[in-house]
Amino acid sequence: MRRRTRRTIVWVVVGLVAVLVAAAVAWAFRVPLLTLLPSPPVVITDTDNGHIISLLQGQTLEVHLRGNRLSGYRWHLGVPVSFLEQTGNDTFTEDAKPAHPGDGYQSLSFRAVGTGMGPLFLGYLPESDQNSYQPSMSFRVIVNVR
Repeated sequence: MRRRTRRTIVWVVVGLVAVLVAAAVAWAFRVPLLTLLPSPPVVITDTDNGHIISLLQGQTLEVHLRGNRLSGYRWHLGVPVSFLEQTGNDTFTEDAKPAHPGDGYQSLSFRAVGTGMGPLFLGYLPESDQNSYQPSMSFRVIVNVR
């Protein structure tokens, strides 16, 4: 048997062993195998308002909502959800050719730290006082984490 063929067989066997070990660990700890694999974040926008969003535990949810950074308003989380953790700071990306100065979208990131189902509510509120005003816009989705 040639050296190159032996090397290929060894790598195939190592790959199969790695898959079997991952499956055994997942079965032993009753962890869904898909949660062990890295997954891209789920990105939602204004068009997803009112929809049900499905996530796996450990997956990241990115919310991109339209806004204007010069208006004095920003998107804020209404009521925290126990199984979603807000990660990092929110960011604002201005449009390349805005219709009005300051137009763009605000991005908020969340990580699914547990399982459950519940509403994620965001309100567009004045930066100076988020408690005493009604939101000028709102965004709500139902998040289902398995």
